[in-house]
Amino acid sequence: YYNLSESCEEIMAEWMELAQGRYALVSLKPSVREYLDQCKAQGKHMAIFTSCVSSHCHIALSSHQLEGYFEQIIFAQDIGMDKATPEAFLKAAELLHTSPRNCTFFDDSVKACRSAKAVGMQVIGVYDHFFHQDQQQMLTVCDKMIYSFSELL
Repeated sequence: YYNLSESCEEIMAEWMELAQGRYALVSLKPSVREYLDQCKAQGKHMAIFTSCVSSHCHIALSSHQLEGYFEQIIFAQDIGMDKATPEAFLKAAELLHTSPRNCTFFDDSVKACRSAKAVGMQVIGVYDHFFHQDQQQMLTVCDKMIYSFSELL
């Protein structure tokens, strides 16, 4: 007798543990800290809306001492929606007590950028080599495309 569900749970737990260690090593996008410092100095409200697993997100933020920049972190799995759906962005704006039109969304995924744009958010595409194949779509979906946060300083 082989219990496949237990085996899958064990494999998933092992994967989560391995991935957790990798999130401590995630590198920052170029000039992101300087941009966050600028936004904070200007009194801008900043939040994170992510599909990342909570523990992984907190590890990445902590490893770069970025926790203090963000007023709130919204996890897509906590609201039961995927960032590829516009409804997720409406819910995120609601949780931030603001209108989507008052939000600027930064992301490297064309699906998430398309959903944010669909609800009226300003969208800044952030280049990532992992999504290189989507670069042309990003240029048409996003209000602006950046390769480094220094472009916004």
